[in-house]
Amino acid sequence: MDQQESTFAENVRSLMQAKDMSQDELARLTGVGQSAIANILGRQSRPQQRTVKKFAEALGVQPSDLWPE
Repeated sequence: MDQQESTFAENVRSLMQAKDMSQDELARLTGVGQSAIANILGRQSRPQQRTVKKFAEALGVQPSDLWPE
């Protein structure tokens, strides 16, 4: 995976930690399966743009704060 996925995973993990949010809670808030979240954060799969938007909404940030342009 490339630098964008790496930066995205780091940003999401950091925000989740700051909000004391588990992958299960992020899954509940976004409708994305916990196993899919684990794959994305483990950089085993690339998130779709709609998933980036769902994560951003759940974490209270803009999509551009998570996914570098």
